[in-house]
Amino acid sequence: MKPQSLFSFVALLIFSVVAFAQEPAFKPGQTGYVVALRSSGQMDLATERKLKDEFERQKAFTVATSLQSADFVFLMLVEYEYNQAFVSGISIGSEDIKSVAAFAVSPDALHSA
Repeated sequence: MKPQSLFSFVALLIFSVVAFAQEPAFKPGQTGYVVALRSSGQMDLATERKLKDEFERQKAFTVATSLQSADFVFLMLVEYEYNQAFVSGISIGSEDIKSVAAFAVSPDALHSA
């Protein structure tokens, strides 16, 4: 998945959260804690920064600075595929997005898990 596609996908997810906000649990204007993880379990700080920027750009929710101050948690899990090629005896690698899953949950759900 190309980076432009990822951000289009993120925008769609944010709009989906806003649409889902019609349910009592999530409402526009609430504060969300944003986390991005790689499928390996490591933090994906670059994706997390882009998600936070997109949340701020959309202005539907405020980005929380801590889990304790959040009304909900937006979690994105990204699976990457590493591709390697050899050019003139030099190895060149690239990391492409293979799949993405995103969840918006109540912080209480994380404490009870």
